[in-house]
Amino acid sequence: MWVDLDHPANVGLLAYFAARPGWLLPDEPLTREPESLPQPYLNLGTHPDIVERLWDQITVLLPESCRWVLYHRPVLVHPWNGVVFAFAQGVPTYALRLPGNERAEAIAAGAKTEFSYVAGNRQSKTLSLKAIGEEWVLGSWLEQEVGWCLAAYEFAASAGRRR
Repeated sequence: MWVDLDHPANVGLLAYFAARPGWLLPDEPLTREPESLPQPYLNLGTHPDIVERLWDQITVLLPESCRWVLYHRPVLVHPWNGVVFAFAQGVPTYALRLPGNERAEAIAAGAKTEFSYVAGNRQSKTLSLKAIGEEWVLGSWLEQEVGWCLAAYEFAASAGRRR
């Protein structure tokens, strides 16, 4: 498995991560297997409950493991073409890249495309997924996310192979 750093479907997310490289350790590769890190659930700058939600709970319908690390953040990547279809990060959130129907369903069920929080310096910040791509929605711990994760996996597959 790998992340295709040149795939058009990954461009927005890669630009977003590159602009916020704070968690990437010196000499750490941009992309790597979770098993290459000690205690990845605890050491990726994301709350362990969020990592567990992303890697274990919403992936139960996927036909294969898609766990990966990109820019020292937990992601789900399609193993056939290297397209990232979900990620988590330090603020208590995770996101899925969904096709149109599932995205509309997620938003109707309460999923958001923006998340406001107070940063360590007490400044109010907003994570807007629009900068990453229109397909992205924030996870909300909804039951339907298991099905949406499968839809995200299939949507990533539909992006085709670039290589």
